[in-house]
Amino acid sequence: MRDFDVVARWGGEEFAIILKDVDLSQAKKRTKIILEGARDYLPVTFSIGITQCNQKYSLKQIFEKADEALMKAKKQGKNQIVVG
Repeated sequence: MRDFDVVARWGGEEFAIILKDVDLSQAKKRTKIILEGARDYLPVTFSIGITQCNQKYSLKQIFEKADEALMKAKKQGKNQIVVG
């Protein structure tokens, strides 16, 4: 993670990562690195939902889109990255 990225616990087993000045392609690459690195240390599965900030959506809507992508990743068998 970069010094200005934000990582926060979002729920019981969920975390939010906010990457500044990163497009969806770059975000997917970065999350793959996180996913692969974490699997080396933790015997658990990871599901990741990604969305991009857009001025036409509220912050609430952006998080809802990310959450929808996360739920889709979980339904598809976990250890997935889904872009919403």
